[in-house]
Amino acid sequence: MVPNKLSSPDSSSTWTAEKNKLFENALAIYDQETHDRWHKIARIVGGTTEEEVKRQYEILVHDINCIESGKVPLPKYRKVGESNISNHEKRLTVLRICSMISTTARRELYVKKTSKKLKSLKL
Repeated sequence: MVPNKLSSPDSSSTWTAEKNKLFENALAIYDQETHDRWHKIARIVGGTTEEEVKRQYEILVHDINCIESGKVPLPKYRKVGESNISNHEKRLTVLRICSMISTTARRELYVKKTSKKLKSLKL
């Protein structure tokens, strides 16, 4: 799996999506009252130190605070059953299909006419 930078640009550690998922799950297991919380989370995530886990947690808290304060816009989710293709793209697709159908129909008509001509020549 190719690692993605899931933490801030100034962070020295690179976290894969899999590592981040392990981190989030470990946070759910070990709350703030857990003795040696960061050590246990680092052990679950694997390949990280307690300091890296603490730093990742600080980044997560910062991101949550930014989202909750309105600094990060919420994504515009599409409605259930709604396509993420714009009306303009839909029209273009319909036009392309109509063009292909028209071209196919013309070819079929040409083949029929040519076949009739060849049959009438009785070669």
